[in-house]
Amino acid sequence: MKIALIGYGKMGKTIEEIALQRGHTVQLKIDIDSQADLTKENLQNCDMAIEFTGPNSAKGNILACLEAGIPVLSGSTGWLEDRNEVDNYCKNRNGTFLYTSNFSVGVNIFFELNKKLAQLMKGQEAYEISLEEIHHTQKKDAPSGTAISLAEQVLQEIPRKKKWVNAASKIRKNWRSPVNGKTRPRVRIVSSTIRPLMILRSYTPPTAAWDLQWGQFWQPNTFMIKKGSSA
Repeated sequence: MKIALIGYGKMGKTIEEIALQRGHTVQLKIDIDSQADLTKENLQNCDMAIEFTGPNSAKGNILACLEAGIPVLSGSTGWLEDRNEVDNYCKNRNGTFLYTSNFSVGVNIFFELNKKLAQLMKGQEAYEISLEEIHHTQKKDAPSGTAISLAEQVLQEIPRKKKWVNAASKIRKNWRSPVNGKTRPRVRIVSSTIRPLMILRSYTPPTAAWDLQWGQFWQPNTFMIKKGSSA
C-alpha cells in the first residue's frame, strides 16, 4: 500500500518504520518544512493518508485528502469543534474518513472502564470528579485528546455535570520528562477516593488500519473508533 504520511514527529516516524517493515511504501511525507507538497496531485498517487499533526492543521489536512479522493485516517486531537463540518464534507464527496483520539487497545478498554465508573457514580452526588494526566514535556496538546474523551464520557453518563474545565481542580495536566503517559479519573469524598490509573508505556500507531483489506471498511463513510468500537 502506498501511504501519504502527514505529520513527521515521533508518531509519524514510528508509523513509517512499522509500515516499511510490513511491506508498505511511504509515498509522500509531509512535515512543517514540506507543506507545499500536500497537493491534490501528490495525494492521488497514494492509496491512503495517515494524518498525525496538531489542532491548527488537522482539519485542513483531512479536507485536502478527502478532496483528493483518498481515504484518510487521523489521530490528531484538539480540532473536534470542526468535526461535523469534516464529516459532512466527507459524506458530500462520498469519501472515507477514520478518526480516534487514541489507537491503543488498552486505552479503549480503559474508556469502557471509565464509562462504567461514571455510570456507577451517577447517583453518588457526594463524590466530586476530577481527571489528572501526566505526560512527557514534548506533549503538545493539553489536555490530551484521551483526557478530553474521558471527560466527555463522564458528561454523557452524569447529567449533573454540564461541562469539563481545564483547571487544576478539574482536568489537571502534569508534564514531566522523561515519563510514561498516565491518565487517571478520580472520584472522591472526604472519607474515600476511587482512582483507576492507566499507564501508556509507548506510542501506539494505527497499524491495524492499514493492514485491512480494501473491502468493506474502506467504503465511503465516516468512522470514529471510540470506546472500543467504530461508529
